[in-house]
Amino acid sequence: MKGHLQQPLTIAANVGPYTHVVNAGDWNGDGYQDALVRTPTGKIYLWRGTRTGRLARGVSMGFGANIRAITSIGDANADGHPDLAVITQAGNLWLYYGNGKSGRASRKLISSGWQDHSWLRAPGDFNRDKRPDLISLVGDHLLLHKGIKGGFAAPVTLATGWADISSITSVGDFDGDHHADVIARTQRWPLGALQRQRSQHADPRCQPPGLLHRHPLHRLIIDLSERGWPRGQLVSDKSAE
Repeated sequence: MKGHLQQPLTIAANVGPYTHVVNAGDWNGDGYQDALVRTPTGKIYLWRGTRTGRLARGVSMGFGANIRAITSIGDANADGHPDLAVITQAGNLWLYYGNGKSGRASRKLISSGWQDHSWLRAPGDFNRDKRPDLISLVGDHLLLHKGIKGGFAAPVTLATGWADISSITSVGDFDGDHHADVIARTQRWPLGALQRQRSQHADPRCQPPGLLHRHPLHRLIIDLSERGWPRGQLVSDKSAE
């Protein structure tokens, strides 16, 4: 439902524990959406979508050691298969190219110096240049890494004041305005309604998300507009699971 979260559905049971759960698109090319999970021991499994709407038991993908962060990035090399962006324990950003089956075809080192980046996520083609982009969090700065030929451009700060964000995920165009969105979760903010604070960005219209504090856990949809100015909208104020 546009702009709202519906009741959750169970798609797999007796799973975990996992450090990462990633929407992998149709990784194996069978027409169903799949998921990737990473175990605390560093193994990555492909949970394959089925016609029943549930996920089949995971199969090992044959890699995963030394990976600290992982996100599905779409088809980065235009070969028709979904790919992954990962940050290793050493702080290197790699692209892992899917093979259309249950593993990877190859990988490519993009850059180093990602030790301080957390919440690596792929919001899709953020700036509509037909290249997949990335977002990440460094300190309290939400950063955009625009996809370019062979890698990613220098990061652009989308917003500041994100130090209390405990989780971020990309959700596509959640509210139907043709712009990429992310959902963020926080556990601590001052009392009040949906608040906004002015960003340090040069453009005075840049507004980081305001966060509402009335329960231990809040979810907000952060609308990444065409020019990159996030806008916060509360989508759930239920207590933590």
